[in-house]
Amino acid sequence: MEIAITLLITAIYVILIQIFFNTEKLLLWIKQRMKKVEPLLSKAVIDNTKMAALVTILMITVVLIITFINTSVEIGNYQ
Repeated sequence: MEIAITLLITAIYVILIQIFFNTEKLLLWIKQRMKKVEPLLSKAVIDNTKMAALVTILMITVVLIITFINTSVEIGNYQ
């Protein structure tokens, strides 16, 4: 189960990083699929998408760090 969660989080990170670095290309691809016409993207749309991806990456990282800190791991069976 832990492996599945790790793979899911890794996939989300990869997608968000791709969105952050290739925002304009991905948005154009999505718009072309929806309208079948060459769309125009404003600078604000690209910047907002990048900011949303960055904020999401940071939030997931903070949640993972807090979860890691609050999780107690017992190694062995010490009494």
